[in-house]
Amino acid sequence: MAKWFFKLTENARMYFVLGCIVLFGALVFLPFCLTNLLSWDWEFGFLLGSAIEALSLAFLILSSQLLTKTDSKVKDTILVVVLYTVRFLLYLGGLLLAALLTYVAKVYLFNIFAVFIGYMPMQIVVLFIQGKKKEGVECKKD
Repeated sequence: MAKWFFKLTENARMYFVLGCIVLFGALVFLPFCLTNLLSWDWEFGFLLGSAIEALSLAFLILSSQLLTKTDSKVKDTILVVVLYTVRFLLYLGGLLLAALLTYVAKVYLFNIFAVFIGYMPMQIVVLFIQGKKKEGVECKKD
């Protein structure tokens, strides 16, 4: 039934599951925003956090590929440190953007709590993908 899923590379499976979780999360917020139980800044905040999280996952995958290369050089290690710093700054920038727009400029575009919730799916994805490795099923490597 789900053989196509296990034929994907591990990175492709991570992006697929992350996309499904983000889509599900956005659909969960949508009826509340449409009925005015929540303002639209919750939906946009979740999507901003999810976009930052997808970019962070790409940086994490690139970092792991650089560190596991057999001919890894000092230049690769420096790039990994830079990517880690950029990931941290992206997280900080998303929260600061939401906080500054909301509390300083009084522009209710991104809810800071929804941005933080948008950061969570990557942890779920990694646990799901790493926990779902079946015995005897060979996964393609990138």
